[in-house]
Amino acid sequence: MACFFKRFWRVLVLAFGLMSSASCSQATGDFWVSQEKLAELVQSSGSGLLLMDVREAWEFRRGHIPGSMNVPLSRLAGHTAEVVAFLSTRPDLEEILLICNTHNRSRRAKEILAAEGLELRMRVLEMGVTGYERKKGG
Repeated sequence: MACFFKRFWRVLVLAFGLMSSASCSQATGDFWVSQEKLAELVQSSGSGLLLMDVREAWEFRRGHIPGSMNVPLSRLAGHTAEVVAFLSTRPDLEEILLICNTHNRSRRAKEILAAEGLELRMRVLEMGVTGYERKKGG
């Protein structure tokens, strides 16, 4: 019986993960920013782009993409209204690029911010800081 519940739980987790990933596309189909496009986006967007790193503070201190601001996902969930209010005070802000280690927490942060009513364009850096470090090193 315990084996049945383990299998059931795995199927449930897998199904939830698939449903969650299915919600990752925006109406325009413009959800991801590739590592190759990162530098171009930063240069072309100027102050209209916010690089928001949603990793924990200790991860951010260990290394981050230059110019990014740290807003840990663990704190975002409890302070979403305040973060959205702050972002809404920046008239020059046009887009947020969400960053984490790979892209899972960034996807979740996007869902949280959108649910709170943030209407800015939000995209996720594909493979996050892991991909950035890999590309930088090689």
